[in-house]
Amino acid sequence: MPLARELIDTIMRYFCPRCGTAVERRGVSFMAVTHLRCASCGQDVKFTYSDKLALFERTARAIAKLA
Repeated sequence: MPLARELIDTIMRYFCPRCGTAVERRGVSFMAVTHLRCASCGQDVKFTYSDKLALFERTARAIAKLA
């Protein structure tokens, strides 16, 4: 399943699994990364394609609820 191209300019929020701090970036940025480092606790998080799919799907569902 491909990542939704229509969400590339959408601000998305991913939460650090260690401390829960939100990492906010545009969708295009999340498409490109393979690792994230939490600015709050310093945790290095491997960001897999499955993680990306889940984030894009969660964001698409949230937008659909607002429509």
